[in-house]
Amino acid sequence: MAQGYVITRKIKEPTRGSRYFFSGFARGFIINAKGELVKKPGYFYDYDKINGQLLLKPYGQPIVAASKTDVQSFTLYDRQQNAFVFERVPAIDTQKYVQVLSLGLKYKLYKLINTHFVSANYRDDGIDKEGNKYDEFVDEGTYYLLNVENNQLQKFSPKIKSLKTVFEKDGDKLDKFIALHPSDNISDVYLASLGEFMNN
Repeated sequence: MAQGYVITRKIKEPTRGSRYFFSGFARGFIINAKGELVKKPGYFYDYDKINGQLLLKPYGQPIVAASKTDVQSFTLYDRQQNAFVFERVPAIDTQKYVQVLSLGLKYKLYKLINTHFVSANYRDDGIDKEGNKYDEFVDEGTYYLLNVENNQLQKFSPKIKSLKTVFEKDGDKLDKFIALHPSDNISDVYLASLGEFMNN
């Protein structure tokens, strides 16, 4: 084999991840810009994580994108009837909806999902192999805490040190929650439970 000659194999695996929140359309409802509940029988929904569009699929009809100015928030249900709430929060992002992890009278926890596409980049030069044989949609979550009392919005990372910073005024209560969950990973479920605990 001539020096510097590279073989790039074209074998490709199925794409991983998705640009959409669900793999298919789901049941749900909308809160419009006037704060009114809009729940239409026969309508299904999904959220495009890349362009921030709420997609509507009326039964037997083409998919349409809801106007962002007409939708304040929306809720989607998975097959287990778990609810996922998204809300417009311009202070976080003017183009995308943010996922609501917890709502309360003291604190609100949000997650902004940024999704980007990574093309397959597998290379095999006969000696070394590197890269992936699959395209992938990769999610990156950015977390925010809103203090309802003073309307202060703070970005935080899902780490104990960062949580102690944003919940500084309720540090004792945070310590109690951490003590109750000593070995839990700080996932979205953990943060949702934390928000509920801190609001009670």
